[in-house]
Amino acid sequence: MKQHKLTQRKVSEICGVGVSVVNDWLSGSQPHDLSVILKLCDEFKIDFKWLLTGKRSDISSLGLGDIFHIEDDPTFSGLFLLEAKRLKRK
Repeated sequence: MKQHKLTQRKVSEICGVGVSVVNDWLSGSQPHDLSVILKLCDEFKIDFKWLLTGKRSDISSLGLGDIFHIEDDPTFSGLFLLEAKRLKRK
């Protein structure tokens, strides 16, 4: 809020909640509906995961195992075989 010079009233308008709700959040209360937080993220181009957890959801930090289903095949010792059949569901 400081970085964007936002008041509690402005945050409440963006999120569509009352000023008292924003005050509760600032006092440590958890939001009941995360879609209101998503509105705030969209408004200020803030990463949703980072805002909630402090961790970025940067795709560059993902390994191939996070994206693809990988099966080890002992017949390919010392060789690399890359075959993408489908993305792994999360």
